[in-house]
Order: sequence, then C-alpha cells, then structure tokens
Amino acid sequence: VQCVPESGAVTALDSWAARGDSTRASRIVLFASDDSRAGVAAHADGVQRVAAILGHVAALMPRLPHAAGVTVVTRGATGGTDRALAGQPLLSLVSALGAEHTEVPCVAIDLESGDAAELDLLWRDLTRPDAEDQIAYRGGRRFVARLERAVADALGTARSAGPVALTIAERGILDNLRLVAMTRRAPGPSEVEIEVRASGLNFRDVLNALGMYPGDPGALGNECVG
Repeated sequence: VQCVPESGAVTALDSWAARGDSTRASRIVLFASDDSRAGVAAHADGVQRVAAILGHVAALMPRLPHAAGVTVVTRGATGGTDRALAGQPLLSLVSALGAEHTEVPCVAIDLESGDAAELDLLWRDLTRPDAEDQIAYRGGRRFVARLERAVADALGTARSAGPVALTIAERGILDNLRLVAMTRRAPGPSEVEIEVRASGLNFRDVLNALGMYPGDPGALGNECVG
C-alpha cells in the first residue's frame, strides 16, 4: 500500500503510469478532504482538488498498468446537507468516468462518520470488491444504489386493466408523479393509436416535472414505443 498526499498525487500517478508495472493489479483510492469544522466553501474547494486529480486519472486510463479499479471516498456526500451539495458533483464525475472506461471499475464510497466500524466496511470494499459502484455507509450498515423495476402501486394507483397516464399534480417535486386511470378514446382523423410497451426518460420530461421547461412540454412520457 502506497499512500500519497494530495499535493503529490499527480506526480505519483505519472510515475506509476510511466513504469508500466503490469505484474499485479493496483487500485487507485482517492480520499476527498474532509474537515468537519470547515464550511461548505472549504469543503467544496477540497472536492474540486480531488476532481482535478480524478480528471488526471481519466487522461491516464489508457496507460495505467493493469489497474484493478478507481475508488473515490467521500464523507456526507449524499443526503441533504451542505457537504452533499459540495460532494455530489464528485460522485457524478466518478459515475461518468466508469461509463467512459468500462474496462476499469470506478467506485464511489460515501462514509457517514469515518469511525472504526465504517473503516472495517471500507477495508472490505477495497480488498474484496463486488459489482456495486455506488456505496454508502449509514448507521453501521452498507447501502448500494441499484435500479429496480417500479410497480404501478408505487406510483399511487392499484393495478388496472385499463389505460393509465403519468401525471404530476404539482410541478417541482418528482415525488408528485402519479399514475391515474384515464378514459380511452377512439383515434380521430390523422391519428394512430398504439399500445405503449416502453417509455424513455427524456430530459424534457425531467424539466416538465420540475416546471422548468420553456413553453408547452406536452404530455409526460411521450417518447415511447409500442
């Protein structure tokens, strides 16, 4: 294990890539600076410095010798705090890096307190990684982010054999999305009726639900196939 201070990280990465030692896998672990006494501006400054190093890692990806993965460790970067406001962009960068370099696993781990129990969990994730790429420790437990198929009941309506429409009672809060029963009508002139099998999530839908779309955005979920 080689620990390098933030100030020497770029030089160490360049040296490591130049050696080209491919005899064993290596994992790059970046710790975002964390001072609980500092304000959000100071915390954001530390996150920016780690983001710059992460950008250097991205540029070196093709030359990194047999890299087993890149892990970025933050504290309090999820949730509704000032620290999350500073840390969330860094988590997004990790996600983007993983999407662009699928050959190297990129993982984001968010600590809550940094106590001994969490460090045990962290050591487990660093030494025995699995397929999870977004991890958070809360209350001594390990949480991961996964996509799961939603059911109609979760959006506020019982299963219905008839047609439903995705609506939002008040724009601005995504939790206000609901499926409501609708009355089917016969198609008129120059119209074609389809049975929707899948809908895409267009960025227009997000702006529509948040009330930020300029002009009339139309119905939610109108990018579909069927």
